Amino acid sequence: ALSYIKVQVIKSKTEKIPGQAESVTYLNYPFEAIEEALANAVYHKNYELREPIEVRILPTAIEIISFGGPEPSVRIKDLNEGIVRSRRYRNRRIGEFLKELNMTEGKGTGIPTIKKVMEANGSPPAKYDTDGDERRFFVTELPVHPVFISEDKGPDKGPDKGPEGAHDGAHDGAHDGAHDGILNITEKELLLFCIVPRSTAEILKELEFNTRTGYYKRMISKMLESELIEMTMPESPKSRNQKYVTTGKGKALIESIER
Repeated sequence: ALSYIKVQVIKSKTEKIPGQAESVTYLNYPFEAIEEALANAVYHKNYELREPIEVRILPTAIEIISFGGPEPSVRIKDLNEGIVRSRRYRNRRIGEFLKELNMTEGKGTGIPTIKKVMEANGSPPAKYDTDGDERRFFVTELPVHPVFISEDKGPDKGPDKGPEGAHDGAHDGAHDGAHDGILNITEKELLLFCIVPRSTAEILKELEFNTRTGYYKRMISKMLESELIEMTMPESPKSRNQKYVTTGKGKALIESIER
């Protein structure tokens, strides 16, 4: 994952500062922050759960989602301030492997390092989230550097920003609504499965979710808002007979991405 991101996602942009001899170079995402965030996800994931770690490359952020949220002594408020007070580790043996690969120190330095390198690059701070006290998932969001966002057309896609064509086609016609048009594997499976109307129970079984997790509810809500799926009984959203079906917009999105 890191190799792909380094080659296909990381971009640089150089700006001349008025009244200053030296120009300044920014990265859309500092690679060290991504490395720390992904290593943390691998280190602290609950491997009793079948859901894989997800890395979502979005137009304005990178999201890393792992299942089995942070252990109860960790406070999200502290993480958003770059502070780690807990030193309890869920997977010590995996931590030893990561340490041998020089990807982690096992000293609670990952979150402070992310904060430091994001600040040094001039990027907005990383954001962390979980589903309240239930803590069934953990999200790390690394916002893109502001210079890579154009006010009128979204993320800058100029030819001098990195590997040519790295994002070609992935965003075509998909910036209206709440969804950004980039489907992860689970979302694509959902749209394909719901070509025929499906109940929540059928979807959970097909996508191999153990329960109605917070992530599942967020995904359904987001795709309903984006009109990629719709309810068969919109007048009774909580009906036991409620089913979801892929809309024409959802089918078109799948077709455009596959093309």
